[in-house]
Amino acid sequence: MKTNLDDIQADYRRYLQVEAGVGRQTVDSYMREVRIYLSFLKAQDITLNTLSQEDVQAYIDERSSHTSETTLAHSMSILRSFHHFL
Repeated sequence: MKTNLDDIQADYRRYLQVEAGVGRQTVDSYMREVRIYLSFLKAQDITLNTLSQEDVQAYIDERSSHTSETTLAHSMSILRSFHHFL
């Protein structure tokens, strides 16, 4: 698995644009959420190689404290897509 977060984000953006065929606004939305997620992981000193289900749950719990249920559901959908990509 790649470890350079900039490369991973660039690859995911290309995947969304080319393979998934989603529109620019969707790509922007997904990438915004991925940046927030990766920033959270970095602040917790968690790498994608050491990431656990508990770490993902901690992120979701943190997001749920200040977002609506609809936004949280959208965020979780994006995370599933991102992790499937990885």
